[in-house]
Amino acid sequence: MKYNTVLIGDEMGLLVLEDVIKSYNDFRVRLLIVSEKRDKAVDTGNKIAKRLGCPLLIHPKTRDKRYDNFVRSIELINPDIGIVFSYDRILKKEVLDLFHGQIYNVHGALLPGYRGANVLNWVLINGENKTGVTIHAMVPELDAGAIAAQREVEIDECDTAVALQKKLNIVVVELLHAFLSEFLTGSIDLVEQDKEKVTIVRRRKPEDGFFSWNQDARTIYNLIRALVAPWPGAWYIKDGKKYVIDYFISYDEVVKMKKQLQSEE
Repeated sequence: MKYNTVLIGDEMGLLVLEDVIKSYNDFRVRLLIVSEKRDKAVDTGNKIAKRLGCPLLIHPKTRDKRYDNFVRSIELINPDIGIVFSYDRILKKEVLDLFHGQIYNVHGALLPGYRGANVLNWVLINGENKTGVTIHAMVPELDAGAIAAQREVEIDECDTAVALQKKLNIVVVELLHAFLSEFLTGSIDLVEQDKEKVTIVRRRKPEDGFFSWNQDARTIYNLIRALVAPWPGAWYIKDGKKYVIDYFISYDEVVKMKKQLQSEE
């Protein structure tokens, strides 16, 4: 049997999904979906769609007049399975229903903890010593579906967001291979999330990068390493001027800077 497959993601997510799915002849990619909000995703999606020989579908806003055609285009391919990774749009119930429960999201945290957005940054900001990757069935409630596969990832003391993302992407590939193999053998065991352990994080805002040198050095250090480039960096105000730190500095350097700047006040 060939499974009509839909891949959904941004420029990074689709590249990972393409690399994994090409190892399986049983999955026939019939459609790629990207958000209209990301030009890079559209460009990358067009290239991948050409390589895979399938169309690229742009996900418009729900109130957009193109939205009904968007839903209809998915329905027409009669999808058997959908896989979502690194995607910034919410798939509404009318879309999820087209997959009859066979659409799965790759989430970069250990659900039921850290549901929501920008979890890669938040786990570092919060000083966590572990995170992970979860593949879960998608339901209308964000990141709330039953867990199909999960693997833990340790966070080292000097991990930045860039370093942690590389670690997680390696695990994403490994976990996806294990998941797809289980899907083909019908051995996926879905486990409902423990509602008592749910935590939710919101999408970051520019002001979330602000810190004061009066804060604890560990808090400052965690914020800096969570927001290194290509993220916008942590920032502070001195003498009415904004200073951005978008590169890694060690904890000892943070302590040294804190003492120096506080002595100048």
